[in-house]
Amino acid sequence: MEEEKIVFSDLAQLDLEKIFHFTVEMFTLYLSAFEKRDLTAARKVLEMEGTMDILEEEARNNHLERLTTGHCNPRAAVVFNELMLNLERIADHCNNIAEAVLDRELED
Repeated sequence: MEEEKIVFSDLAQLDLEKIFHFTVEMFTLYLSAFEKRDLTAARKVLEMEGTMDILEEEARNNHLERLTTGHCNPRAAVVFNELMLNLERIADHCNNIAEAVLDRELED
């Protein structure tokens, strides 16, 4: 992005920051669930996964709207979508590990 001087609009940055902070919160909770066998944190991660899906879809729709109306750089769309995909993937991994923590507790 720096080499090609691609920048996100302010609204795109806000969407990314919102998703990023939500992902960090999920990651922090998953870590607590994993390291401390914190079942409450594990359950919270599972609850957050659905919200993450909604936030991601909203951010993608917002970005598409900005692209259509010319408020965002089309070259930034690829980077934006890749970032969204990777943040969603991190959230999915957090969810999977939280599920494993809960499953393990049930087995013990």
